[in-house]
Amino acid sequence: MPMGFWKIETDINFYISEDGLADATEMDEVIVSRIRRLSRDPAREVAIIIAHGTGSDEEDSRWVEKITQRTVTAKSTLGLHDIKVFTLREDWFAKRGEAESNIRSYLKGG
Repeated sequence: MPMGFWKIETDINFYISEDGLADATEMDEVIVSRIRRLSRDPAREVAIIIAHGTGSDEEDSRWVEKITQRTVTAKSTLGLHDIKVFTLREDWFAKRGEAESNIRSYLKGG
């Protein structure tokens, strides 16, 4: 679901990007640098990225797919065992419970 635009009365010029951070290839290096700072033994580690998420199941799946694409560089550069992406969906109570359960199940199994 696309976000709306607001009219702001100001003399300042703004640039509004239609792409989110999940679409920005620059995020690949951000992910690499953050994991690198935390990692001790990459070949034995799984990094977990938890994003905000959306209320729509279809849109949420697209977010996970896009963010997962952003993790490919980190996995290959750092030699991580794996990287898993989840969304918490904390603004949608009915969805959050299932999201938390999925994250917990993954952690218990990993």
